[in-house]
Amino acid sequence: MEIESKLKKLPKDELVELIMKFATNNESIQEQLELYFATPEEQLQQSRKLIRQAISREKQRGRGIIFGLHNVNRAFEGSATVLANAWDKYHNDEYELATQLALLVVNTSVSAFNYTDDSYGTVGDLVERSIGLLEVISKDEHVQQSPELKQFVFKQIMNEEKKKIHKDWDNFQSDLLHVAAELSTDKKPRSQLEKRLEKILSEKDSDYTKAFYYKIQLKIYERNDEPERYRELLYENINNRKLRDEVITFEIEQENFDQALQLSDEADKNGWRPSERTFDSYDEYKLIVYRHTNDIENQRALLIDMLKKGRFYNVYEELKQLYDENEWENVIEKILQEMEQQSLLPRSYPNIALEENDFVRLLYYCKENPFDIQTYYAVLADHYPSEVAQLYQDLIIREADNTSDRRGYKQVCREIRKFGEVIEASVTKELIHTLKETHKRRPAFLDELAKVEKKLGFV
Repeated sequence: MEIESKLKKLPKDELVELIMKFATNNESIQEQLELYFATPEEQLQQSRKLIRQAISREKQRGRGIIFGLHNVNRAFEGSATVLANAWDKYHNDEYELATQLALLVVNTSVSAFNYTDDSYGTVGDLVERSIGLLEVISKDEHVQQSPELKQFVFKQIMNEEKKKIHKDWDNFQSDLLHVAAELSTDKKPRSQLEKRLEKILSEKDSDYTKAFYYKIQLKIYERNDEPERYRELLYENINNRKLRDEVITFEIEQENFDQALQLSDEADKNGWRPSERTFDSYDEYKLIVYRHTNDIENQRALLIDMLKKGRFYNVYEELKQLYDENEWENVIEKILQEMEQQSLLPRSYPNIALEENDFVRLLYYCKENPFDIQTYYAVLADHYPSEVAQLYQDLIIREADNTSDRRGYKQVCREIRKFGEVIEASVTKELIHTLKETHKRRPAFLDELAKVEKKLGFV
């Protein structure tokens, strides 16, 4: 950088003078410099002050409430600065101070939910990133190999987690305890953590909430290499839908594939969906089993079924790879024919037709689902210009009939521009003329139509 090279050339006295000039005129720079040169205890105090001052300023402006994206961002600038400083301390191997600073951000941010509109997720993101740093610290090799550091980080997290402010925030409270579980391989911290989990679970009613804390106990068993106890806890809570997925995953990892398939089938019969967002259905777990066991026949059958249900991405390619090139044509033709016997064409149908360059079927799909001509018009226009023109034109006319404000008129005209890019100019001109005649009492629409005529070069 040009500025960096110039600063490096400055004499020390001039550099100090320049820094002091900027610090004097900018309170934020002054606070950050004070933070940089402070002792660990002073840094904690300065960090707390930096966070509170930024929040207090915005609370006063909002009469006790912080709302609006810009106001929330300003209020938590201090917190973001402290979290960045915590990362710096971690990278400089100052694990204790990094832990304390990260927990300070967690504490002040969770407390702020009581008076902050976090619709944009600013505060929640700060909490999650701070806990993310704590997780990095807990897994760090230096921390794991130092009994003193492990004990310090563990104790700090446990002390924070017990505070009342976390009681109504199970996601953050359980995340803190999950980090603590990384440090629970020694007898004393493990016992302390398990007693804490037992107390929390006794106070919780819903399976959904309990699952957060059962997963921490599972983590303890995992860290201490106790697969039998891990399995026992899972099966004790197998009816907890958030844990059923854990059971299936565990059985797959243990290569108990028949059990994993049985549990997946039961979930399907009950109409359940996986609790986590990783998978859309329990078919995904079955596929993992079939891949592990090289069960090509069932893998093919399941993938075909998923295609017929509308799944496409990853499914189509995986299925295609399970057949020789000379087999594939007949296989996919049969699948498409069977889809055409369904009451509604699945969403995978046009994707398959496009991949197979089957433009006849793609046009057929658009005739059955006219709205989708907006997606496929450019692909089909070269092959079926008149049919595409008629479908797209009918759609535009229908949209125009159902629109009554300028915003809607603009959208219709955007579609006309797209239409005009692939359809003959004479057809587009005729469409615009028809719309002008039909909607001659809508001056705002006529204005937008005149603009699109100009953009298309018709006037």
